[in-house]
Amino acid sequence: MTFNQPAHFCNFSGIGQGVREIVAKLGFENAQSIVGRSDLLTQSSHFEKIDLTEMLIRAETAIDNTPIPILNPASRTLTINRGPLHRPRNALTTVISNLVMESFTHDPQDAVLFEDDKVTPVDRALGTHLTGALTRYRNNWSWQPGHGGQGGKQETWRQPSVTTDNTSVPTTLLRFASSSVPGNGLGAYNANPVHILVEGGAQDGVAKGISSGRVSIMKGYNHDGNLVDGSVGKSLAYGGTGGLVIVQGNADSRACIRLSGADVILGGEIMKPLNDSLGFIGARSNIKGFLCEYMTSGRVLVLGDPGPWMCAGMTGGVLYLRLMPHLNFDRAAIQRRLAKGAKVVTQEVGDTDLNNLRELLTTYADELKLSHQIEEAEKALNLLMDWKNTFVRVVPFGQQEDQRFATE
Repeated sequence: MTFNQPAHFCNFSGIGQGVREIVAKLGFENAQSIVGRSDLLTQSSHFEKIDLTEMLIRAETAIDNTPIPILNPASRTLTINRGPLHRPRNALTTVISNLVMESFTHDPQDAVLFEDDKVTPVDRALGTHLTGALTRYRNNWSWQPGHGGQGGKQETWRQPSVTTDNTSVPTTLLRFASSSVPGNGLGAYNANPVHILVEGGAQDGVAKGISSGRVSIMKGYNHDGNLVDGSVGKSLAYGGTGGLVIVQGNADSRACIRLSGADVILGGEIMKPLNDSLGFIGARSNIKGFLCEYMTSGRVLVLGDPGPWMCAGMTGGVLYLRLMPHLNFDRAAIQRRLAKGAKVVTQEVGDTDLNNLRELLTTYADELKLSHQIEEAEKALNLLMDWKNTFVRVVPFGQQEDQRFATE
């Protein structure tokens, strides 16, 4: 008997009716009425291990609504009946624009450096607003500075009163140090001449839609003076069409999704022999899954474990992987990490690949030197000594002999 008709499948309407009957017995008209009513729950066991009393009361009962007293200069007591006010979560991105634009429009210079060592996850989309301001300035658009304060602090800078060459803007370096961890969207839609350097880490959406410029996430010094982290969250370089993205540590899932021309270097390394027989490969990998999904162009270099389900829907570009047989990362391990149905092939590298590898690893080493990691820089460059046996490339079917994606 073939079960292919709607009548052959389970009907869950009885469950819904049962829920409605239980809700009615509790004295409520619908299930929505009991959402959040933790006071209707009771603890029935494990009293000797945990006391859930504080969790089984209504939120408004637990909140202390006592007004906050404030003494004014006349010693009279005022009260505040609302919660404290906070700065907008993406205010800093506009503050950076104001400082940088005011600096070079009134004092022409070849380069501008902005530094901050107190950046937190509250500070989102850092550098994004500056890229927009520089683009407007460079194209001499007829516009009024300021955007009504929407999305952050209103712009304060003004076009210079003297005639300037708007096509020339200074290289701008944004440096966030002391183990900074910016919030979502760091360097989103980044473009020349903005270079962003973070010494610490970053959250989701780093360099989303990058078209040029550079975004680097390097390790930062902790309170013990040790270099740590250098990792990022999900969706690194999503849809990037150009520019360079460097991550010294690990990346969460969906790195380089829909990459369309940008270069990405992922430096997180395998620290102990892999054991894929344990399953859950993504839990122990340097990239947590779906690397290079729907990639159409660009170059990606991974120095560690690329993680599971990679290259699904990949139609262009090249992914370079570092072989480490002594840590159980060989061609068989790569094959286990390819997404089911991925139309890609793993190949030995050739002379054109050497040009790509030399450029990417040299750039990575230079960034490490800027972060005073001389030994790590030398370690990266030493990978070129036996490059043919160290790296393989993953490219889509039909591109095996096509070198047009490579840098001329």
